[in-house]
Amino acid sequence: MWVNYKGVMVLVGVGRNASYKIINQLNDELAKKGYLVNPHHKVPIKFLCERYGIDINEARAVLANQKISV
Repeated sequence: MWVNYKGVMVLVGVGRNASYKIINQLNDELAKKGYLVNPHHKVPIKFLCERYGIDINEARAVLANQKISV
């Protein structure tokens, strides 16, 4: 499952521009490790949660409450 800038904004607590920077940084990390990345400014929710120490189940619940699709 992928999360877009709106999801990053909610989960990490940053603004729109910062969320795009985070997505780009995380996708760069994934690309350097040999993973395919989403070209539509999205990042795997699992990787985002791992890097920011967020419980993935809580993240999904927060996004569902905010009506943000993943």
